[in-house]
This record gives sequence, C-alpha cells and structure tokens, in this order.
Amino acid sequence: MSHLKIIDFASKRPAPTHLEAKERLDNLFLDFATRGASPKETASLIFTYGVCELLSYSDSPEEGLDIIDEVLESCFGIKKSVNSIFQEGFVTDDDTE
Repeated sequence: MSHLKIIDFASKRPAPTHLEAKERLDNLFLDFATRGASPKETASLIFTYGVCELLSYSDSPEEGLDIIDEVLESCFGIKKSVNSIFQEGFVTDDDTE
C-alpha cells in the first residue's frame, strides 16, 4: 500500500466567501426552525455567538464595539453608540487582581 497518498483536503479548498458564510447560516437557521426551534431564539443565538466571537478576536472590547457600531449604522441606520452602553461592563485583567 505504499502507492497510496494522503491528501489534506482542507488545504485544497478555496478560502470561504461571505456568500458561503451567509448560505451556511441560512441553512443552520432553516434547519433549526424546521426542527421546531423558535426563529427568534435561533436568531438571538446566532447573533450572540457572532458578537462573542467578534469581541474575543478584537484587540480590545472597544475595537469590537466600534465594529458593531459600524455595522448597525451602515446596515440598519442605527446610530446609537454601543460603547456608551457597554463600556463600563467589561472586566479587565486589572479587575481580577
């Protein structure tokens, strides 16, 4: 069996696109709703997951909140600053000592 070659399929796949991400989220949402989950709760779960991931991959909570502000304003016309709402709610390393 020395003629068999192991191929890393993950490295051969193209980079994901925004369209692929949207389609996957649409399919996840539809699957949950079809199986009886509340559409509102499912949307809230997806939103919460996205916000948590955004904040955890941002250099600071403020950077993540700036991105959320930008999305809310550019996509939905909502101009309320989430920084003014959440700024004092984050625990920093200094708070745990």
